[in-house]
Amino acid sequence: MSQADPRSMLVVGAGVAGWRTAKETRKAGFDGPITVIGDEDEIPYDRPPLSKQVLTGEREPDSVRLTDDEEIGSLGIDLRRGVSATSVTADGVETSDGERLMADVVVIATGARAAVPPIVADQPAVRTLRGLGDSVGLAGDLDRAGSVLVLGGGFIGAEVAAAARAHGTDVTIVEAMPSLLGPLGPEVGGVVQGLHHDIGVHVLTGTPVSAVDAHDDGAEVELADGRVLSADLVVAGFGARINSEALGDLAGPDGIRCDDHGRVEGHPGLFAVGDVSAWHDPRSGRHVRREHWSSASDQAAIAAHAIVGLEATRFLESPPYFWTDQPGLKVQLLGWPELADREGWLEIEDVDPKSAYGWHHGDDLVAAAILGKPRLFVKLRKELIATGHRLGGSTVDDA
Repeated sequence: MSQADPRSMLVVGAGVAGWRTAKETRKAGFDGPITVIGDEDEIPYDRPPLSKQVLTGEREPDSVRLTDDEEIGSLGIDLRRGVSATSVTADGVETSDGERLMADVVVIATGARAAVPPIVADQPAVRTLRGLGDSVGLAGDLDRAGSVLVLGGGFIGAEVAAAARAHGTDVTIVEAMPSLLGPLGPEVGGVVQGLHHDIGVHVLTGTPVSAVDAHDDGAEVELADGRVLSADLVVAGFGARINSEALGDLAGPDGIRCDDHGRVEGHPGLFAVGDVSAWHDPRSGRHVRREHWSSASDQAAIAAHAIVGLEATRFLESPPYFWTDQPGLKVQLLGWPELADREGWLEIEDVDPKSAYGWHHGDDLVAAAILGKPRLFVKLRKELIATGHRLGGSTVDDA
């Protein structure tokens, strides 16, 4: 495989990162054959609505499609559905249907799946939420269940809990960390926990689970303090695990190491985007893997432009971003909280207290969580873009 003047491209993975890379490469002027393989039988679709509007019934499953047959044909992309990679190396890709595929450029976008730790493994009555089928199935389960235990109070777990209440279900979240939405810290997590309390969600934090017995007619969950909780349904929200089984030595425990344009280190002609990739971050000097829709979308544009020899300036300067819809409130996180040496609620004139939480490195605002204030989001995004320019490509000391 050679990246010099590429004449063909193969994308392994048909999620938002893989599909958008193929589409953006074509839009950027690439006129050679593009093949995309995806292990689901579905047309590429968006994942964020799956734990939000699709789960509550506000949106139909078909509304989350990223494309359709007409666009796929007009772009001249060979989309092969229901085909996964069994081996990906610098020399070629072996597929589940026994074919060997080769191209001048291969983009690895195998994504991630719901993590299933041993405590809930091999229990078919435990639900996880990752794909479109999971969301549709869980929505039906919530219509029938009178009570549900959500194990894990991270972003997906908290969203599932809110959606379950919208179905009229009795809901309890069990979270081992001291607060919900652990990466955002106890201050923001405490605000979100209050919102869940207001809609009737029972929240148990600082409470590890020691055993789960989920069977067809109900489930019991034993907590580390000896309490036993019962419910009709258990939903496990223990994060994600990257799909790296077919990647051999290309991927480590923290993903595939890439430069800041998605080129796989040491492998000309290979790119990686999305959840499976760990891109070099010039602002911190580290390789960082970000499991967020906006990162996957931005990386797709950056890699696509790099493949055809162009720069995607607008996407390169964009701060990392994600959002979560909590009861009555959109929480948005911008920037690089991992660079911070201090944090706290931001005091902003004419803005309600506890509307924005900030992370600083020295005098620089390096990240912010905005709670339901869209105009404030726009203002702080501009400030963080400026921070990114100041940090440039240098490593932040002691970050």
